[in-house]
Amino acid sequence: MAKDIASWVALISAGLSALLGLYAAVGIDVRDNIDAFIGDIQRQSHWAAWAAATAGISVLAQAADKWLK
Repeated sequence: MAKDIASWVALISAGLSALLGLYAAVGIDVRDNIDAFIGDIQRQSHWAAWAAATAGISVLAQAADKWLK
């Protein structure tokens, strides 16, 4: 049962991480104006941080999945 849960958590968090990372890279427009550019990079970094956090959750769940075998 715990192994199944770990597998699903790993799968879902990996997919979510990919979606968040893609949104950070593609979904936020970066403008040419230097004043707006700094704000754009800041907004992009928030989404990238969430992507990294969910990737970490995925790695931990994958490790738990392997350990429970």
